[in-house]
Amino acid sequence: MNIHEFSRVFESVKRWAERSGTVVALGLAGSWARGNARADSDIDFVILTEDPSLFRENAEWLDEIAWQETGLVLLRWNDEDWGNIWCRRAYFEPSAEIEFNFGTPAWASIKPPAEGARRIVIDGFKIAVDKQGILSAFIGTLSRSRHNMAQGD
Repeated sequence: MNIHEFSRVFESVKRWAERSGTVVALGLAGSWARGNARADSDIDFVILTEDPSLFRENAEWLDEIAWQETGLVLLRWNDEDWGNIWCRRAYFEPSAEIEFNFGTPAWASIKPPAEGARRIVIDGFKIAVDKQGILSAFIGTLSRSRHNMAQGD
């Protein structure tokens, strides 16, 4: 996937999240967020919602994303559990893999920050949708904490 193809996917998923009444926040993690993705890199989204099970119980939400604008066709998907989040890993043709990682807003808790969430954000993260400011507050807290550690406070 090149940067133009990625941009179409990112914008389609972002528009879906903005329209969704149940998505609280959407973030991009990993190599695409860091800016060092390769052609075979997957796309990693973090989706915060009050009830992640709603997305696990059915796959209709996948059809709400404008895949026709991306040039991708959904082939299959599988679910994986990662503790306080779960992932729907979707495979597309011609050749793309997208992870939709679902968690509650507590994933981005600042009291105290969860180690797994902290690592994901520090490793490379960009906010796409933040309806309640949850991700902004989380990243701000992590940035201040890293600054204080660098200053020796």
